[in-house]
Amino acid sequence: PYTTLFRSNAVASGKLGGGGISPNEFNALGKSLAAQLASGNENAALGNVTNRWGELSAYQKQQLADLFAKYDISLSN
Repeated sequence: PYTTLFRSNAVASGKLGGGGISPNEFNALGKSLAAQLASGNENAALGNVTNRWGELSAYQKQQLADLFAKYDISLSN
């Protein structure tokens, strides 16, 4: 389920908002974060997203914020 979600978001991220990491990098990051969150490893996921946050476009940040929100975790600038 994560692959489809992030593959479509990664493709769109290249078209909307500009900047950010490449669609392939975003896809890999999203899948990794989703797996960490799904397995209850919130601290690792938060550490990983914090490390990459400054590189992301506004659109990519919103996509990841939406993912974390599913686990009642709020991400913001």
